[in-house]
Amino acid sequence: MKSVITTIVISILFTFTVFANNDNGELGNGEMQLTPAETSTDNCFFLDLEEKILFIDLEEINGFAKEIVIKNGNDEIIFAEQMWDQFDLNGNIYEWSYAEENASNITIELYTFTKVLTKEIQTLSPMASK
Repeated sequence: MKSVITTIVISILFTFTVFANNDNGELGNGEMQLTPAETSTDNCFFLDLEEKILFIDLEEINGFAKEIVIKNGNDEIIFAEQMWDQFDLNGNIYEWSYAEENASNITIELYTFTKVLTKEIQTLSPMASK
């Protein structure tokens, strides 16, 4: 009976030891190691320069999108929308047209539950394109 209990205790200790992970993704020099999910968040913004449409692929984001805030070059909010109530997104792609915006610099801030993703767009005014 003692050998059965000893075997069970050793098995439990071994299991806890195998699944314990206390390195938190740090490298030997104290820097954080990037996981593939963190590196793919830069690939969530796409631009159609001819039609002046911004596409956000919500499947590329590591976390749920809460809100999108779009600012002009003077840091004034020109558009803001809550994202968690958007059920009509086509294939988890969010679209926003900046064709009628007069700002030359537009900053998109996409808030998730863990971080803020930003994208800056340099647009040309109608006078500069002629």
